Amino acid sequence: MIKIVTGVRRCGKSFLLSTLYAGWLREQGVENDHIITINLEDRRNKKLRDPDALLDYIDSKLTDDAVHY
Repeated sequence: MIKIVTGVRRCGKSFLLSTLYAGWLREQGVENDHIITINLEDRRNKKLRDPDALLDYIDSKLTDDAVHY
């Protein structure tokens, strides 16, 4: 299931996902290495704006067949 969070700029979308949801996932027993976080506004991640590069990066973070977030 895919969830989409939308809103105007600087309304708290990133905070909601990176802090609250990630914390909730950890409380549910999800390991840190199964939570993938990417800040596409960080210039160091500029290359990940390319869909193929992003897919390669995500694939490199998949450590096993369990669910990753």
